[in-house]
Amino acid sequence: MIVSDIGMALRDGYQFMRLVRTMPPADGGRTPALAFTAFVDAGARALLAGYQEHIAKPVHAEQLVAAVQRLASLPT
Repeated sequence: MIVSDIGMALRDGYQFMRLVRTMPPADGGRTPALAFTAFVDAGARALLAGYQEHIAKPVHAEQLVAAVQRLASLPT
């Protein structure tokens, strides 16, 4: 499972996930992924980039647990 912030220094989380999704499945290209961002409206962009889940910060424990459970049930 990939858990990533969208706001990273060298490459933003959108670029990072697009790169991951170009990888073959055996190399992690289908790994379930969760994005964190401070912006509520960034969810659609995160999904388009290849994340399956998006949570706006601040993250509450219940949200995180529910998202991880959903992602854990996805095929890889």
